[in-house]
Amino acid sequence: MVLRSPLRRDASAGWTRRSARGAEWRLTLRGTPSRWVRFSSLFLFLALAVGASTCFARARFSTAGWPHSEPLKPMRTFFEPPPPTSPEDQDRLSYEAALQVCGESGDWKQAVQLLDLMAVREVERRLSAWNSALAACATARNWEKASELLTNMRAADLTPDHDSYHAVAEASAEEAPELALEMMSEMREKGLVPALTTYCRVIEGLSRNSMQDAALEEFRKARDQGVFQLWSRSGNLDLTELPNEVAQVATHAAIVERAESLVERKAGRGGVYIFTGPSTRKGNFLQRDVLKVLQDFGLKVRKDPERLGRMLVPFSELQRLGKELAPVS
Repeated sequence: MVLRSPLRRDASAGWTRRSARGAEWRLTLRGTPSRWVRFSSLFLFLALAVGASTCFARARFSTAGWPHSEPLKPMRTFFEPPPPTSPEDQDRLSYEAALQVCGESGDWKQAVQLLDLMAVREVERRLSAWNSALAACATARNWEKASELLTNMRAADLTPDHDSYHAVAEASAEEAPELALEMMSEMREKGLVPALTTYCRVIEGLSRNSMQDAALEEFRKARDQGVFQLWSRSGNLDLTELPNEVAQVATHAAIVERAESLVERKAGRGGVYIFTGPSTRKGNFLQRDVLKVLQDFGLKVRKDPERLGRMLVPFSELQRLGKELAPVS
């Protein structure tokens, strides 16, 4: 009697099992792997990749010392509780936390009292403590006290940083624009780039004090530093994110520069769309302020409906303005 195996070899697809009813179940040994094989292979590959990158990073940091000055610490050290602080450090941290609250709320009187109390109790007054007091003065627009704190901070052998200059400039933007300009100039001399909000605050203060030339100069300096990027790729001017006073200054500078560049150009597509954002007829304050600047130049503008929020300055009008502004030879 010859016994036959229920499995027979199939060279094309592996092994096939024949049942008593004649149905066949195929056991695939090659071809497309099953789903769990694919997922397990992918997980193994990712684990190996992460492990190799971690080992490479540890070797790099431990040899080069960048950006840390010492090799990376083991992972377990990140879960350990912080070392106990001394009573002096606890007092300093408490004062700094209170000063931070004063800086956010604008309570400059309380901030100054805390600084004086720290000096009386011989608690270290670090730069962050001074900056919190300056931030309180900036929120309250008290430029006199901000200037006094900056002088005292320098007398304490502390060098002002980005936050220090920003606070004094924002505190003095409206009532003492000359001091704000001094802070901005000192920042640029030290290689510090003023923030967009500080530039806007200073330009607003200069415009409200009728210092249009200084406002235009500050705007051009900010644009040269890459702070203001108002021109789109299609050559249009986008003012939707700017305050009204800053948008007026930006429109003045942009229209003059575009008009001067089109003096020698032949007729063609050189018009400029100015985007002020969609609004209602009663709430289009930004569009009205920008339109006033264009009308002061004597430009004829095509204004689209308020829901579109844009105006078109034709090429012919810009070229005419450029010829008027060109020096007579």
